[in-house]
Amino acid sequence: MTLVRTHHGYPAFYNVVERLMNQPEWAEHQKETVLSNVKKSETAYELELAVPGYTRENISLSIENKTLTVKGQVEKKEEETIYTRREFGINSFTRKFSLPENIDLQKVEAKAENGILHITLPLLEEVKPKKFEIKVA
Repeated sequence: MTLVRTHHGYPAFYNVVERLMNQPEWAEHQKETVLSNVKKSETAYELELAVPGYTRENISLSIENKTLTVKGQVEKKEEETIYTRREFGINSFTRKFSLPENIDLQKVEAKAENGILHITLPLLEEVKPKKFEIKVA
């Protein structure tokens, strides 16, 4: 099987990027980062973090000074395997998110399901948008 790479007219740029991404330092950085999605509804912010391989016991959340901190901690095992390339692994991570003033901190909920950590950050009652119907005369 042949892997075809398209460089769209900028082969020098893509060669530099590929070399940088293959550096051990880049791979280490990738392993310490979890990806996130943030959605907003009328009643809450929904935060999703990709945490495959982590269990509820490995994850901790805290809020201090309007900053949500999510940590994943996994014990490192001594490995005898020698990798020629390693792009993922289960390691420790920390992500911090600045929270807006309108979050009800007492009602924050989290659940881990199928490798995704779902965090619900409800809006305070007085901040929720209100709808009024106005009749046209």
